[in-house]
Amino acid sequence: MNYIINNDTYALYNNKVLEKYNEFDVDSLLIEVIDNSCLYYGSSYKGRVRATNYMIGQCYKCPIIISENKNIVFFPVLSNLGDIYWFSYNNINNYYKNGEKMVIIFNNNIRKEFNISIILFNKQYFKSARLNNVLNAHK
Repeated sequence: MNYIINNDTYALYNNKVLEKYNEFDVDSLLIEVIDNSCLYYGSSYKGRVRATNYMIGQCYKCPIIISENKNIVFFPVLSNLGDIYWFSYNNINNYYKNGEKMVIIFNNNIRKEFNISIILFNKQYFKSARLNNVLNAHK
């Protein structure tokens, strides 16, 4: 399945896609989903990383703009098990720590628990906020 990220895509993790009304498996690596989505909207993953570095400064595990026109910004977070999860910045309503895990409340009030550090998540979330602010200032 050649999945393209859209405004209803909330998260990519463990070869799963979480959407507004659906959750399903994908056969591709998550980085391939990210790259194919970037290409679909007119750039490449490497181009998006380069643009992020230009816009907010050099960063590690940068958030990226999947689509400027649709205002889709995704950011990676390393899980406690070493997997990389990707989250849609604009589809997160709130989040909180629950023991060693984290609960994210998405825009449609879906609550999903992830095996990730809230400290790492906060860092990535705030980098994404900076990127999103710069993106909106350019419009």
